[in-house]
Amino acid sequence: MMKTVLNKLKKHWITVWLVIVAMIFGTFVSYAIYTEVSSVKRVVTTKSAPKVLFSSNCMYNTTYERRMPAEVFNVNVCNYDQNSPDMPNSVDINYILTAQLRVKYNGTIMTFSELRNALGEDTAAYNNYVTKAEGYSIGKAQDNNSAGIIASPDMKKFSDHSSSDYTIVYGSAEAYEVLAGGSSSIDKFKVIVPASDFEKTDPEFYVYVEADPQGDSSLTPISTLLYGSKNIVITASWSGTLAERNTNKIDYDFYNYVITGSGSGTLDIMWDPEWFEVNDFFFTNYSGVNFKDGNNIPSEISDGEHDGWNKVTIEVNSANSGKSRYEMQLYKKKENVSYTGDNDAAKHIACELH
Repeated sequence: MMKTVLNKLKKHWITVWLVIVAMIFGTFVSYAIYTEVSSVKRVVTTKSAPKVLFSSNCMYNTTYERRMPAEVFNVNVCNYDQNSPDMPNSVDINYILTAQLRVKYNGTIMTFSELRNALGEDTAAYNNYVTKAEGYSIGKAQDNNSAGIIASPDMKKFSDHSSSDYTIVYGSAEAYEVLAGGSSSIDKFKVIVPASDFEKTDPEFYVYVEADPQGDSSLTPISTLLYGSKNIVITASWSGTLAERNTNKIDYDFYNYVITGSGSGTLDIMWDPEWFEVNDFFFTNYSGVNFKDGNNIPSEISDGEHDGWNKVTIEVNSANSGKSRYEMQLYKKKENVSYTGDNDAAKHIACELH
């Protein structure tokens, strides 16, 4: 019996070989497809967005004007994402901080060298600006790595640095400013402007501050324009937009909704829960968001254009809080749907000022 079977196998050995090869190949392809699908699924469903491990309480990678709440204001430089202070950068950050006094002339904010060129031969007008530049200064008020909180910081006047275009620099290629890695680190720089600036409705001088990380391509420079002015009631204007570009054509793994504006009021933030899930951090006390009546629990809209959407209401007041920007991270709920075209991600979130 066994001999008969072997004879038949020998007779049809080519067929047997092809069957075995086909089975092995089929198993490999099935595993490869399964692995690829599983990998894609893991990418789409991830809830961890990249952290900005070089940040500030007032500086961003886009320069915004910021009204100082008083003539003394601390600019913080941190080695963690502002949304996750308990998750610091694991390595040291070397950076250079540059501060420069600037002036507004004919509606344009410019450096003193640019002002001189704009005024041409009108030396008297230029000297008038130079005289008024007294009273603006900056000093390091906290060094996380050595001195800690500095009770009497060495305040440097911008007017003493006219030869360098009213620019003061902390750190250099030979001796960088350093934020130690492995734990939350903060350096603070105290900015002082004259109290008289808060008697003006239109600011004349600005303090530009930039922190530029060195040697790490994953970190980007951050900056701000600080000024003092009278706290006046202005027409409120707030709007929200996705930070990601071309969302109608490009499908992203997650999204960032940025709300910017000025003035005071209440702002409804609305999103379709079938398409988006909001990062829980936005609803915590650490987010810096002032929820109306302290209610940070989303409610459901039961009628109108956004029927079925979720909503939270926040109180905004850029003049009192100095906060003119909010950001929330959004995670995709539909794994196998492209958030482009008719399903453009921007169609599933909105905000409205009251």
